[in-house]
Amino acid sequence: MNDIPDVPACGRPKSIDDKQRRQAIIRHAYCAFVELGFAQTSTAEVARRAKITKRTLYETFSDKKHSSLQRLVKIVIC
Repeated sequence: MNDIPDVPACGRPKSIDDKQRRQAIIRHAYCAFVELGFAQTSTAEVARRAKITKRTLYETFSDKKHSSLQRLVKIVIC
């Protein structure tokens, strides 16, 4: 009676782990900040460069003022 087949998890499978994704986003954000300036870099621009959705960006960093990105900005400015 309970012949429900195993179904794979919904959604796209992860191609990289969370640490790699975070590093890739930071790398692309760094390039955008250098080229466009911090104030002119939108979250949409960072997501576009990192080839991710804005949703993934927000799941990884709450906003562009997240502590990891803030440290990056200090490095770029100094």
